[in-house]
Amino acid sequence: MSLAGLLARVGAAGGAGLRRRLGSRSAARDRRGDLAVGDDNGPLAAAPDAPVVSVIDCGAGLIKALVVEPDRLASGPTGVRVRGIGVTPMPDPAEAGGEVDRQAFMDAVESALRGAEDIAGVVPRRAFLAVPGAHAVVARGEASIGRVAPHASVTEDEVLEVISRAQAVALEQARTLVAADRGEVPVLETVIAALFALSVDGRRVTRAAGLRGGRLGASLAVAATDASVVADLRALAGYLDLELVGLLAVPAALGSAVRAGTSEAGAIVIDVGAGATTVAIVGPAGTEVAMSIPVGVGLLEDHLAMIAGLRRREARHAVWPATAPDAPERADVRRHVRDASRALATAWLDALEVRLADLRRGRTLPQAIRMCGGGSMLGEIRVALEGRAWASPLFDGPPTVTTIAVTDLANLIVDASVPAAVPDAILVPTLALGVAAVQGLHGSEEPDGASALIRRLRLA
Repeated sequence: MSLAGLLARVGAAGGAGLRRRLGSRSAARDRRGDLAVGDDNGPLAAAPDAPVVSVIDCGAGLIKALVVEPDRLASGPTGVRVRGIGVTPMPDPAEAGGEVDRQAFMDAVESALRGAEDIAGVVPRRAFLAVPGAHAVVARGEASIGRVAPHASVTEDEVLEVISRAQAVALEQARTLVAADRGEVPVLETVIAALFALSVDGRRVTRAAGLRGGRLGASLAVAATDASVVADLRALAGYLDLELVGLLAVPAALGSAVRAGTSEAGAIVIDVGAGATTVAIVGPAGTEVAMSIPVGVGLLEDHLAMIAGLRRREARHAVWPATAPDAPERADVRRHVRDASRALATAWLDALEVRLADLRRGRTLPQAIRMCGGGSMLGEIRVALEGRAWASPLFDGPPTVTTIAVTDLANLIVDASVPAAVPDAILVPTLALGVAAVQGLHGSEEPDGASALIRRLRLA
């Protein structure tokens, strides 16, 4: 079952019981009124106006939760401090007849969230939920409007109008990408909009309001998803008894978090997850276009479980020995892992080439490739990516492949007391969501000082 299908089942009967199970958490919120570090009774509730928020990222393999807050001591206009991280495996569908049990899923989400809160020593009242990369598409749009009174000052309403028009163009581009991929056009809804630039009479400006000119332009990107996914995530927030501030999208967040290290030529960011691989083209302003391919390292675990007669958990340990260092190693299983990994890497690379051809839209692709996600740690994936003689229409020359480290994420500080729950490669996409959450709440270095306008689009 897809994550969207699983989330849809969250809206089924049984909510009252779940709310009772979470009653102690709600009572803590009602009992405590200020931000505190915690005591012997566990984490304390955050005050209504406290800047601390939770971020929940439900991946196909792992469910991850963060507690984050702004940090003014960090470099950049909006520093982000990670106070807590919680990680729980997605329940094994094989143990529930091929589908993830709804209650097991809810328990896993709650476990990850409580884990982050316990480390942080605080229970945030507000939260952001992430649209997984497999369900998100990012597209860019540009628009301009002619002004009937070019000698009058540009107003904020005019700025908002041109931004809204660019957003509509970007959303239509997203529909085109999805239609070409799926053969149908779903009802898409904007998750987040990121403003790249404003211009007056073709001249890029940092602030348009108050200037004079005959034509006002805007360039931005939107991350969109099926409207049903948005509804299901909102239902999930309700069942977790959280105040939903807004939704985030993994490919957009990755572009925003790594753009500081991106040259004018841009970069390709590849997040190899358990259920899918997200492919994004990132420019200096952020993610410009992104889609996923339905190939992830979970296929390797499934295949190994089938051919070697292993349970899913055993197959996961065989693929990633570091997760079970005390487990006995079987030579036949290691052989299966090696052979299956090579086959997966070949299929993955073929699908990646097709997706890159879709996304490049007639332009030469950036040569810098930056990887993250659990699959980026699979040696066969890296060998296949670096060893392929790429066709010249895609790249000017051989790409340079690097792995995104936590330290590469802009304006991020992880508290020293926060344990490394999983390898950095797996945490990077979720930590990027934490950066996006704080920027969404408190604004960032948007041109025109228009962060308030952009937040109205992001959080609508």
